[in-house]
Amino acid sequence: MGVFPISPRIVVIFLFVSLLRPTQCVGDDDKVLKIGFLVPLTDPYHMTMYTLGDPMAGAFDMAIEHANDLGFVDGYRVEYDWGDSYARINKGLQTIAWFRKNRYHGIIGPGNTCAFEARFASALNMAMIDYLCDEKEVSDKSIYSTYARTKPSFSEIAYAIVEVFKEYNWRRCTIVSSDDPNFVSMTDTVFELFEKNNIEVTNHRPFPGNYVPGMAMYSYDWDDTIRKTRQTTRIYLFLGSLVHHRHFIVNLYKAGVFSRDDTMVVTTSVDITFPGLQGYVKGVFDIDNNDIAMEAIKYSLVVEFRLPLIDYDDYVAFTDQYSRRTEYIFGGLGIGVDNRAFFLYDAVMQLCSALNQTIAEGGDITDGREVMSHVFDSTYQSKLAREAYIDENGDAFGEYELKAWRLYDMMTHFTFGRFFQENLVIGTDYGMIPIGKMYRNVSTANEW
Repeated sequence: MGVFPISPRIVVIFLFVSLLRPTQCVGDDDKVLKIGFLVPLTDPYHMTMYTLGDPMAGAFDMAIEHANDLGFVDGYRVEYDWGDSYARINKGLQTIAWFRKNRYHGIIGPGNTCAFEARFASALNMAMIDYLCDEKEVSDKSIYSTYARTKPSFSEIAYAIVEVFKEYNWRRCTIVSSDDPNFVSMTDTVFELFEKNNIEVTNHRPFPGNYVPGMAMYSYDWDDTIRKTRQTTRIYLFLGSLVHHRHFIVNLYKAGVFSRDDTMVVTTSVDITFPGLQGYVKGVFDIDNNDIAMEAIKYSLVVEFRLPLIDYDDYVAFTDQYSRRTEYIFGGLGIGVDNRAFFLYDAVMQLCSALNQTIAEGGDITDGREVMSHVFDSTYQSKLAREAYIDENGDAFGEYELKAWRLYDMMTHFTFGRFFQENLVIGTDYGMIPIGKMYRNVSTANEW
């Protein structure tokens, strides 16, 4: 198959439209494929940069450029405009309507919430591939017929958690879960899967997902949860942020819960930012407890999205390029690293590939359902440097690692430790080291 990023830089124009802020003016000739990019880049309601789109937005431009460099059949090329949704559903919907009115062939986004936007795009028969959304309902192809996503949903990791419980033959646990909407969805899926696999939940203790450990006026007291669960719990499943997990295990340690050597806390990381090998134990506002956290972490297992297999030098070059483009093309800050940029890059390449296949087959590139038929139930080579799969429901499969607190040895250093700038001493220091890998079997989707 032929060819795919941007032809000579298009003249930038300023459209005084309330929602759309295009960086490029797309052409109207018959050989132009027009793609709209919807990104929650800024938050004008709070006068701050919105972290979901910055610094990763530049990966979109990189992928468009790469697609055009590869080339398309029949001399087609891709051009784009982009709109800042401000992380607001209504603004996203209006931008989608603008893309439709101007005869765009597909949309990348919305990159935040997605159920309303995906339903609207499907009603308009517009192809849409997302790079961040975690809402469960969009898997229903009878409603969301033109929507797919390259990032595995938060709920997907629930399947990996079940595999960990089955591997260790754990049949009972206490679930401690955040009331953050993303973790609520994950918790619901865990309950469903535990019931199917005969794993008993003896206690369920929710906690506020917006509390800040170490800040008195925003903190949370774990005493009641610990008092009411410690006598009946050997395995805790903690579904919340790594910051909250650290605070929880520190309190468990202080309460003497880990005096029983068979007590274990299983948790997960869903933000795909990779805290490093020792970042799991480092506090932000409660650094006085770092030594205790270093002891408590020995009783934890972490189920986490697998690191990119990309070469380290390529990884650095990729992150540097998308950060720079976020700044000078999209007007963002371009500061930091966000590994979700890999999913954004993949989303663009898959939409370009689907459009290219549709053209090659003599199909209708304005028919979103026809275009997306090349995306559903397909495998592709991800920017993560591994084979990826989107199933018939438009959901991406993920690969996960089980990590435990282990000695930082030579093998660990050369396989993935070099991704982190922590200066750990080989053979002396400890960190969260992968001890197992989990992924869904593509040929038999329900098997891991």
